Amino acid sequence: MAAADRAGRLHRNFQGYTTDAAEVLIGLGASSISRTPKGFVQNHAQELDWRRAVEAGDLPVARGVALTEGDAFVSEIIERLMCDFVVDLAPIVRRHGRDRSDLADALSLLERFVDDGLVRIDGTVVAVTDLGRPFVRAVCAAFDPNAAALQQRHARVV
Repeated sequence: MAAADRAGRLHRNFQGYTTDAAEVLIGLGASSISRTPKGFVQNHAQELDWRRAVEAGDLPVARGVALTEGDAFVSEIIERLMCDFVVDLAPIVRRHGRDRSDLADALSLLERFVDDGLVRIDGTVVAVTDLGRPFVRAVCAAFDPNAAALQQRHARVV
């Protein structure tokens, strides 16, 4: 992991940091989660329900969430910030066929981090400073349109 970090090849998925750049992760057991470029699915959490589905020749999936193009856009920005502490927004905006104005709200939210010396913004490059590294999750939340709703249901980033 350290070598991948130094080489700029570190990735992050829903399980945490990884050196694996695969776009597909298949979970096999009860309660496991799979990811594809189109979304997430979770297997039955109860082992008995999972086993019955497998024995019946069915996929043991209990639920799923489809990802939007917007989710993929935000995800790429957040992954780079979480892994590299810096992201150039311009190529990501182009790759996803977006407009930089789509990030106006996020950039506005980042101003408080800039004022505190936790983030630097230089043109289209957003960089988390050494002082800001412990707060990278809060910085990333500025890009996530769902962050406010999630913080009301789960632990808050402070």
